[in-house]
Amino acid sequence: MFPYLRSPGQRFNLQLLQEAAYRELVQHLDRIEGSTIIVLDEAMIGPFELVTKPKFFADRGIRLVALKPDLVLPKDIRNIVYVLRPRVSLMDQLVGHVKAYGQVGGRQFHILFAPRRSCLCVNQLQNKGVIGSFGRIDELSWSFLPLDADVVTMEIPNAYRDVSIDGDTSSLYQVAIGLVQLQRLYGRIPKIYGKGVQAQRVWDQAKHLGMEEKSLYNGDKGAIDQLILLDRGIDLLSPLATQLTYEGLIDEFYGIRQNKLNLPADLFSSDKTAEGRRPEEHLLETSEKKTILMHSGRAAVCGAAQQKL
Repeated sequence: MFPYLRSPGQRFNLQLLQEAAYRELVQHLDRIEGSTIIVLDEAMIGPFELVTKPKFFADRGIRLVALKPDLVLPKDIRNIVYVLRPRVSLMDQLVGHVKAYGQVGGRQFHILFAPRRSCLCVNQLQNKGVIGSFGRIDELSWSFLPLDADVVTMEIPNAYRDVSIDGDTSSLYQVAIGLVQLQRLYGRIPKIYGKGVQAQRVWDQAKHLGMEEKSLYNGDKGAIDQLILLDRGIDLLSPLATQLTYEGLIDEFYGIRQNKLNLPADLFSSDKTAEGRRPEEHLLETSEKKTILMHSGRAAVCGAAQQKL
């Protein structure tokens, strides 16, 4: 489905991770009968595009809309499926939708929390007296999502702040769950190293989660030889350094989100892009030469070009 996840000579295929997330989504949707509309939390729009393509929903007749306070839901839709991050602040919007649109006969609301179900969110719905309007409240266990042939992401941009300032270690727990999921897919990782207090905490939680799965620690070696866990707190300066590869410089100036680059319309002279729209372009290509170019610095590229001349 995503050719850029295949890399020549790569020992482990990250497309397996994408396919596992895709299958989980399909299984949840197959349990819901009738016309369906999916309402996406803004934080889930990007991760959704890393798992599947819009054509999948178009083929099934499923509409995708963004969650907004003034969202108007169509009356002819039987199932409203919310795909959300587990944030209590979003529950008030769901309560408003249930009270405004829940009177339609046969209509049901459903929630898919990503990456895991939240008791606080469910309690909020109970306290507001609308929990009975929700047919299914499940979770999408999307801990790691493939971003490139050798890069995965959790899509939790504020994880370090949550841990260091707010004392919320839920993201560390999610990393531990992700490590167990990786070993289920790719086999046991024989060598695991770490540095930093939080790295030790992640490993301790991962060991606890995997205690019942003996194959994770006693089975044959998998596709991944070793894993290194680094606590961000041991090196706060590296993220502040200027990126000097071509891809890094583009990210510095325009920003790259979920493998997509949004460029201002005024950079294009075409009439199609001069109407204030922001053209969207996939950055990652299947061509190995283009990938090497994007990951190289200016000096390396110029040197390689001179050798060709």
